[in-house]
Parts: sequence; structure tokens; C-alpha cells
Amino acid sequence: MISAQQRTALLDLCHKFVNCGEEVNLSHLLDLLAQTIHDHESQEWQDWSKYMAELNEAWVLIYKEGEDTAWPEPPPEILQAGPAAMVDAGDVTTLTTVAWHLLSQDVQKTQRAQMRAQRKLELEGGGEIGAARNPKSAEQRRRGGRTRNALADELVFQFKEPNNNGELMPVVYCIACDHRRVGRDTGRIREHGEECKKLPVYFPTLFKQLIEDLAARAHSTKLEGKSNPPPAANFNSYKDGAQEKSRESDTILTYMNPAKISEKHKIHIELTMFRMFICCALPWALMNSEFFINFVVALAPNFVVPDRSSFFPKHLAQEVAVWNLKFKDFLGGKVHLTLSFDGWSSRKKDEIYTFHTTTPKRRSFFTDGYVFNGLSVTGDALLDVTKRLLACYDPLKYSAAAMPTSYLPPGNTIQQAAAMPEREGALFDTAGGANNEPNTTGCGARAVNMVLLIVGGTSDVADGASGF
Repeated sequence: MISAQQRTALLDLCHKFVNCGEEVNLSHLLDLLAQTIHDHESQEWQDWSKYMAELNEAWVLIYKEGEDTAWPEPPPEILQAGPAAMVDAGDVTTLTTVAWHLLSQDVQKTQRAQMRAQRKLELEGGGEIGAARNPKSAEQRRRGGRTRNALADELVFQFKEPNNNGELMPVVYCIACDHRRVGRDTGRIREHGEECKKLPVYFPTLFKQLIEDLAARAHSTKLEGKSNPPPAANFNSYKDGAQEKSRESDTILTYMNPAKISEKHKIHIELTMFRMFICCALPWALMNSEFFINFVVALAPNFVVPDRSSFFPKHLAQEVAVWNLKFKDFLGGKVHLTLSFDGWSSRKKDEIYTFHTTTPKRRSFFTDGYVFNGLSVTGDALLDVTKRLLACYDPLKYSAAAMPTSYLPPGNTIQQAAAMPEREGALFDTAGGANNEPNTTGCGARAVNMVLLIVGGTSDVADGASGF
């Protein structure tokens, strides 16, 4: 039989699940139940397991399907007396740790919100940018060790949280979206910051620094000589006789080994290999194939083929950052650009959209992409994404945005046109007129029904898009 403290912990966690089922799911409930009741054949365990399953079904019906149903009642309390009511001290400690971790998430969220507001004031409010944490003292610097990455400190909040065994572990949270990750891997922090959808909205200055940092780390930048590459692994710099010599004795192979690969050569191989996989649409699993590794070793015996799980995410983020900066420079002197986009559905039922920029000379460039994960695509949602994209590439350079009218909700297109950043405009439907009327002359399920959003234009444009 469970004690009153154990029952309270179970009921508190169930109450937490009812209020915010996205953070505490059925697996958390069953894990706590397994730690509370060790005998899975007992009637008490079956009653609580059935109650949690019914609780999960009720949550899905109420929050996902919108049905009005009643929450199930928990199992009745079984009174205990005498020595049977005693609880093992280890069980109480485990339950207290798990319950504290889950029930204190609201307090932690409030604390992170306050820290986020303070950090935003420092980074975006025009004040001095202070370090996220105190720098190392002179004594700590004399001890050596890896230099702390200041940019990674600004991108996350770091805390100590107990794991399932009660041990405190370092945990980081994204400064913008509260994405949680155990440990402090600066590479993964930068990769998440590049993919975070909220970081460029709430912290544009910090996001710009991140893009520049990723671009500086890219192999293509290092080969162009714009960034100093890191020193090669196991590389001994040989100094003049007047300088201090290395403590290790050198062998003839150090000077005469023809297969020794330089850092620049290593970067060149990795960049060429990365471009081959991306441009030829090769499967990433090929990198860990024994035949591919033997082929690379035959060409460069001292080159170590990296692991694909860390190679592609790192270089994708870096090279995309380089391309974004070069594309902004390319658009520096351009005007009267047109923004268009196309979308489709994936096998996971996600809506994927690609944005394209067209110059007056009809040159089209892929600009950005966006994935609506499980969300219904509406005109308001697309307009919000379009605003963010135009803000990144200067909306004053764009004169029109072309999109199918089926993406826009009827009746409020003029309001959407007025909501474009910094510019007012008028909306024209090449098929149904200026009031976004439905197209009655469609040619199939996806009729060619385009809309031109004239940013900063006038309402006397003849025949909608005839001037373009």
C-alpha cells in the first residue's frame, strides 16, 4: 500500500498533467507510478495504471478533439495503520526528487522569464552588453583549460537540476524558446540558435552575432583567408634555436612523413566532401560506409572520416550562414524585388514552404524555407512569416509579393496589406478582382489564382498585375 505522501505526489503529478499535458505526459505518470508501487501485479497498481490511461484519453478528447467529457476519478484512498504505513527512506527521497523537479517547472519558467527580460534589456535595449557570467579570475586563467565561449553563454540560461538518481546535472535552456538540453555543448547550442524561430524575433542583435560567428567557423570562409583556422591536432610548432624547444623528442617521421596532412588540406577535403553530399543528394549514411571510408583513406591516408551525426548539422548551419550573408550583399544594390513562395505537405503532414526572390531581370533565388509543424496554414500565419523574412532582407527593396489567393483568408486582405512592415499597400487578385472573391474559372483543384501585394504601390494599377 502507498503512503499518504506517495498518494499526494501521484495526485499532484496528475493535476500537473491535466493543466499542462504537453510538459508532463503519460510516460512521466507511469514512471512515477513504477517508482511508487513496485509490485505490478497488485490490484493497487492496476487501479492507478487504469486511472492514468483514462486520464490521458480524457485529455486527448478535451484538448485535441474539443469534446466535452468529464475527468476520471482517482482510486479511493486505502487507510493504513501500524508498521504497514512505514515507507522506505530511499523511496521517499526518490519521490521527493521527481515530484520537486516536475512541480517546480512553473517557478523555473517565471525565473527564466525575468532573466530573459533582463538579458534583452542588456542586448537589445541600447545599454552595455554585459557578460552572461563572471569572467575567470587570474588564478583560474593560470590553471589553463578551454576558453569559455562568451556567445554560447549569451544564448542560453544554465542551471543545475537533479536527474532520476538525485544527482545535480548541468542543464541549459534557450534564451528565446526555452528549449531544454542536458549538458553544455557549445556546438549544439549554436546549431539550435541558428534553427530557433524565436531568437531572430526577440533577440535580433544576438542572432546577427550568431550568424557571423557561424560564418567565421565555416570551411569556405577559412579557405578564403577571412578567418584564422584552428591549429591542427597534434601539431608541434618548431621554433628557432634561441627559443624554447619542445620537451618531446622529434623523430624523422615528423619531418619526412609524406602522408602528413595540413590543416588547410583537411578543411578543403571536408568542404569538398560536404558539397558533394549536398549537391549530389547522396544519403548521409554513405559517410559511415566501410567502402567509402576505404576510398577516402586510399586518397588521403592521414585523413580521418568524421562521423555523420556531428558533421552534417555543424556544416549545414555554418554554410547556410555564409550563404545568407553573401545573399544580403548581393541584394545590396537591388530594388523592385518580388517575393514568391510555394508549399507542399510532407509524409508527416507538415506544411513546408519555400520562399523565392525574383529580380527585375527575372532571376530567381531561393531565399528561405519554413515548416509548419502540425499547424493549419492560414493567410495570417503566412503573412507573419513573410514579415519576418522581409525584415531580414530589408522590406524597402521588395515591391511585390506573389502568392495564391487560396492561401489567404477571405474578407481581410486589405487589412493584411496594411499590416506589412513600414509600408502601406493595396492587394490585387488577378483572377477575382480586388476584393479577394473566389475564382470561378479554376482549372482543377489548384487553380492558377495569383495575388500581387503591391508594397508601397497605388490603387490605380490596371488589371491587377498587368504592369509586371
